[in-house]
Amino acid sequence: MSNNRHASEESFSRSAGGAAVRGALILIVALGIGVFLVRQTGDRGGPTLTVDSVATSDTTQAEVVSGTDTGIPPTTTVTLRAPEVVKVLVANGSGVNRAAARVRAFLVPLRYDLPSPADATLKNYEDFVYFNAGFEAEAKEIATKLGIVKAPIPVPANVVKPPVPAFDVLVMVGPDLAVRYKTQPLTPGSTATPTATPTVAAPQ
Repeated sequence: MSNNRHASEESFSRSAGGAAVRGALILIVALGIGVFLVRQTGDRGGPTLTVDSVATSDTTQAEVVSGTDTGIPPTTTVTLRAPEVVKVLVANGSGVNRAAARVRAFLVPLRYDLPSPADATLKNYEDFVYFNAGFEAEAKEIATKLGIVKAPIPVPANVVKPPVPAFDVLVMVGPDLAVRYKTQPLTPGSTATPTATPTVAAPQ
């Protein structure tokens, strides 16, 4: 009986020892594979990304990286409409007689479509350029040509006395523009500002 028990214990010990050895070997192999994969990934510098070049205009390109977002917006080029198709209304909000007509005369050589000058609803407006939807770029261009540094904004309601002609861009002539263009000839090609007609007092 004692001999059988002794043999059973020896068999169990050999089995347990073999299992421990196998477990250790499996662990070593797994660690080796893990180290190999880490080194391979590190050598490559991460997963490979595909880069496509997409032309956004004749002169600019934006790189689109597949699976990533660079956070940098692509460069866009705004094409201005030809001046002939842009209706520019000049309104007098300065209270200075014919100030809008003089600013309009300055714009005539630039070939914009210029309706007759209008009167603003008030006489104390600031110099400003407004735009209707879709004409912000043209409004910025006109503001630059007139020397207005404020950024154009969408045209507000009721700033011009009716009847209001159709327009795309509205130039509001305030006191600064009235002074700046006070010597602008009213007739294209003129060399001097026309003399104002004298006012004749009514009989007493």
